[in-house]
Amino acid sequence: MKKLGSINNYESQIEKDLISEYGILISGDPLYKLLGFPSKAAFRQGISKKQIHVPIFRLENRRGRHALAKDIAKWLTKNRFKALENVEMN
Repeated sequence: MKKLGSINNYESQIEKDLISEYGILISGDPLYKLLGFPSKAAFRQGISKKQIHVPIFRLENRRGRHALAKDIAKWLTKNRFKALENVEMN
């Protein structure tokens, strides 16, 4: 139970930090960098190969692709805690 609270607190803090820095909607350079892509071209390739596990969407009358800070925070937290489990097992 303690771990779940820890995950939720961590995710909440990341979400607050992302919103503070970028707003609730993230796009452009911050989006591909937060998702770990080295370039826009790699990000576009990731989209075409369906390698992005965060909901990415387009907005009517807006350029580019977007994601919610909440979804990115959840994805980052999930991956971090998965990595921590692997470290603890070794």
